[in-house]
Amino acid sequence: MKYLIALCLSVSLVHNSTAQASDVVSIDAIITALYNVISGPAGERDWDRFRSLFKDNAIMGAVGQTRDGQLVYRSMTPESYIENNGPFFKENGFWETEIGREVHQFGELAHVFTTYQFVVGSDPKAPPARRGINSVQLVYENDRWWIVSVQWNSEREDNQIPAARINKQG
Repeated sequence: MKYLIALCLSVSLVHNSTAQASDVVSIDAIITALYNVISGPAGERDWDRFRSLFKDNAIMGAVGQTRDGQLVYRSMTPESYIENNGPFFKENGFWETEIGREVHQFGELAHVFTTYQFVVGSDPKAPPARRGINSVQLVYENDRWWIVSVQWNSEREDNQIPAARINKQG
């Protein structure tokens, strides 16, 4: 019974986050909000705003490399992303900027390849620590856009970002 109550409370935390209308009015707005909410100087992020961007049961995931060079995929929920990354953001400045975007839309479905770079530290204009591509899937429902999935992969020597995927100034 305690488990069920805890589960209901954690689910209600995700559902009670009301999005700012300006964050979800368009594909551009929700992608911009996604970058903005995790970027900034060391300190707490607006996790309620972050949660408000995602549809129930949304997933996130990353392809990464282990210390021995093996590529692995790690799946997570927006809530586990917060749990895993929140402490890092409290202690470190993190500035992620979009440097390219490709959107494919069919009615209420959209897929966005958004190329990013990020800086860790107090100077957002420092050279980027890493670049990569986010693959974001969106749906339009109830007069707003929702994120249903974000998957990402970082650039590596054997996995270079094609020049065509960089179409904005970072």
